[in-house]
Amino acid sequence: GSLFDEFQESDPQSYCTNPKIVAALPRDRWLLTSLLQKAVRRGRTDYAVAAADSLVLAEPDYVAARLPIIAYEDVGVADLTCLLWTKQAAATIPVQTQTERRKIATAIAGRLADALKSRTACDILCLTNCSPEATQYADDLVRLGLTDWIDAATTSTQPLIKRAVAWRFILGLAA
Repeated sequence: GSLFDEFQESDPQSYCTNPKIVAALPRDRWLLTSLLQKAVRRGRTDYAVAAADSLVLAEPDYVAARLPIIAYEDVGVADLTCLLWTKQAAATIPVQTQTERRKIATAIAGRLADALKSRTACDILCLTNCSPEATQYADDLVRLGLTDWIDAATTSTQPLIKRAVAWRFILGLAA
């Protein structure tokens, strides 16, 4: 079994878009993105799902890249399983049919909105930007793969900066 089996097999709530919300949404990529992130942050599942659904129709590659960032910034360490599942599920969006893209994007947005939130991970990201050790750890981790990054990020005996750099790699952020 994989890390995600239990999370994926749990009875996922079906996230349906509210037609009234969708009709009122802007068609601008940046406004939809802002709405999506703010709705996730505030736990507004209805708006998060509607924004993700509208955005994925026009920009599937962008949504695939943006959802893990929202997960990292707003859900963060409060729900690591959701964070990693988001990264895995979002990566599949560009290669799916339009119907499946919508299903995946709305499921991710709904789960992120419903998840516990912690901005600590975002603070850790900022910490790596000012740490002189971050470059050394990045040089070490860049030669490794996802499994090694997950181990480095989740092993409490690793230095905090190395764990933070590993999270950056997992999420596809430059380190």
